[in-house]
Amino acid sequence: MKTRDQQRALYAYKEADKVEADHREEFKTGARSLPSTIQSCGLIQAFSFYHKGQKAEVRKKVAAWLENHPFFREDLAVEGDITVKLSSQDIETYRMMQAEAIEYAVWLKRATESWS
Repeated sequence: MKTRDQQRALYAYKEADKVEADHREEFKTGARSLPSTIQSCGLIQAFSFYHKGQKAEVRKKVAAWLENHPFFREDLAVEGDITVKLSSQDIETYRMMQAEAIEYAVWLKRATESWS
């Protein structure tokens, strides 16, 4: 059985590999700053900043991780933008989602740093 960190890492590396070569630098820039942006601004605000270009792709990958996460799948099953879904959560669930997003974003950042 894989640990949560191993699951995050595996998913992050697979998702990073899907980024086209000509978009990697811009994606890498977005992935590098996302963990600290979430930490300093909060998850909803960070996702609000990440809405254009490759930063939007970074946002989609983190949102997909949360939406497919077994703990949050039911909470995020409603239709709509991820920021709307997050804003409808109770504070405890939101904080758990934010912590999970930071953990996953760190792995996504590591995955992009492995690109040469």
